[in-house]
Amino acid sequence: MSNQEKGLSTIYFSKEFPPNWEVEWKADLATQDPFGFIARARDSLGDGTFYPFTEAKSMGNMPTGLGFHHLFFHYYGHQEDSKWIRDLVLVQPPGIPVFIPQIKITAPDEIGAADHHVVLRVEHKGSLAQRVPRVRLKEYLADFEEQAGNRLSFVGTIDRQRYSIFVTNTLSGRNYSLLADICHEPRLSLGVALSQIEVEYKGISGVSYPSRLAQKAVLEEFDILAAKLLSVYESGVIKPTSITKFDWLVKQLDL
Repeated sequence: MSNQEKGLSTIYFSKEFPPNWEVEWKADLATQDPFGFIARARDSLGDGTFYPFTEAKSMGNMPTGLGFHHLFFHYYGHQEDSKWIRDLVLVQPPGIPVFIPQIKITAPDEIGAADHHVVLRVEHKGSLAQRVPRVRLKEYLADFEEQAGNRLSFVGTIDRQRYSIFVTNTLSGRNYSLLADICHEPRLSLGVALSQIEVEYKGISGVSYPSRLAQKAVLEEFDILAAKLLSVYESGVIKPTSITKFDWLVKQLDL
């Protein structure tokens, strides 16, 4: 297996937010057809409908074009005042008995991101080097519970299939991923699914640094791209939302 770095190379890209921040706009997709959504978006990006946004031709070491990922997300949390709090997610490739830890917490919103339906989170993703084999899972969870100081409970699993492309603003040089997915909880009936769109900020081409001015410019670009996405679909097909997959999971399982 190649050890080549697949992330955005800092030689070509930089972020205008602190390290490990996840900056994304989310919407529910009523068609529950993520591939169809991405295919239609690619057409709009190609014919100039989304100008100044176009599909990215190069993203450093990351492959461009249509991407597809199928993963399981095992959610763990605890209750406070009858409300479920997400503590840990274990990411698992289908059919492989290893788990990669992932932790997300809400980041401080000092730029009014919520007014743009943009979510700010600090994300701590484990690498393949931090993977937990199934035979060590109970030990890992016990250690995590002790360090967190909370009693950890398994909440549920999301089976997620996701399609994605990269998008570039040709005027600003900022890059985004455009993603669409469909998610199921294996214990629920087949007709129960969550389908969402996400636009995630990836970085700007060239050298830049975190600043309020730059971050607000990113929010304005989210508004422009979101408006273009909404304009090519019938009313109600895409609905901006702040609902996370964890929120949906807890509601569907009636916990």
